[in-house]
Amino acid sequence: MKKEYIFITVILIFSHIIASAQLKDILVEKYYISAEHDTDFAGMILPSNSVTYRIFAELEPEVELNSLFADADHPLSIESTEIFFNHRFAKKSLGKNFNSDFLQAFTTNSYYHLDSWLTIGFATDKHIGIPKTFDTDGSIIPESLVQVKHEDAGIPISENDGLALADSSMLAYTIENTNAILTPFLFDSVGKNFITTEPVVYAFKENESGKKVGFIAPHASNIVLLGQITTNGELSFQLNLDLFDPNNGPIGTRYRYVSKDTLTGTQGSADNAINVVYSNKLKFPKKTGCTNPYFTCFDSEAIVDDGSCTSCDSIILGCLDPNACNYLSEISRGVNYSFPELCCYGPDNCGNRDINKVCPGYNMNTGSTLNIFPSIVTNELNVEIYNSYNASNEELVIINSFGVIVLKKNINSTDSDTKTLSFDLSTLNKGFYLIKYNSKGNNSLMQRFAKL
Repeated sequence: MKKEYIFITVILIFSHIIASAQLKDILVEKYYISAEHDTDFAGMILPSNSVTYRIFAELEPEVELNSLFADADHPLSIESTEIFFNHRFAKKSLGKNFNSDFLQAFTTNSYYHLDSWLTIGFATDKHIGIPKTFDTDGSIIPESLVQVKHEDAGIPISENDGLALADSSMLAYTIENTNAILTPFLFDSVGKNFITTEPVVYAFKENESGKKVGFIAPHASNIVLLGQITTNGELSFQLNLDLFDPNNGPIGTRYRYVSKDTLTGTQGSADNAINVVYSNKLKFPKKTGCTNPYFTCFDSEAIVDDGSCTSCDSIILGCLDPNACNYLSEISRGVNYSFPELCCYGPDNCGNRDINKVCPGYNMNTGSTLNIFPSIVTNELNVEIYNSYNASNEELVIINSFGVIVLKKNINSTDSDTKTLSFDLSTLNKGFYLIKYNSKGNNSLMQRFAKL
């Protein structure tokens, strides 16, 4: 049952990697952090240490973003522990409806540019929102509006404002709110959460053939702005994206990436199929944990590795049959899973694999054996060698996991075919080792052991 579980786990891991091909990541940028006692000219107070976050979807090239969506099975939420900041004069809940002329009109004591809103691509009626690190054309935000240049916010917005002037092809996009009510992103609201099961924002334009297509960012990295949220609370969200991949299948494939693992798989008819794919990348804050699947505390939901893998057992897949030349001896720390199909017993019984690669130095002479005990060593290792040829110039070497010979011993020829030796290994470091027996007749035998 354990073997089946591991196989299933490996399959699921690779399935997730394949399934996430259209969505590379969700990026959260700290656009601005407010100074102490920042106050707008209209009397609006921006609380100290408020953070303006910009949320981006990083998509594969040519993948189209159709909408930010939600339904009864996949709600969308954007929440904070404190209220969203909304400017008195902005009164817009969508980025494309934001009047860019006001950014330069207000030259002192205004936080118009820090308003909260959702979008697809557009940060103003004339500009595409891009990460500040991608911005090469300076800033239209007056220096006088940047009260503080907080190092945690990276590049000051008075230097790079994260705005790229949209050309005519980009301005052809329609960006509209659908059914969801975006009240928390209006000034009169004191909202600190937005939760909906209704469609939220969609984007489209007609291409040369008259077909409606989704939004593609005007740069090769295809990083698309989804929203700007200003708050002095802790931000969290769960998003859902409707995407179209024109390069998957003969006519392209539609995907819905969701942040809740329900009703996934292919939905709809063959002519109008939608692939619903769960992705933990759509959640923020990103969960921390063990991200290495070869440890028992692996957390498939974790995005950021916190180093906790080292505190749990490793999972080791291999052959646990001591009669096999690639026998993986039991170890004191770690969970072993034996797969008979991985065992190699000789040139004619190695699963159609090259025995020289599976068991380097394999002894073709069946008249020799090498046995060791115990396979988990604390101080003393016992070695028994049988060689019917009674060869001279024999030697035993012990090699550590880095391939370095840490011990070598020459063995004198005797009248007996069997030789028994003991080694004091108390001074060796903990770890995994290989013991190898070589004789004049080029007979080589190997065994593995662990040192505690």
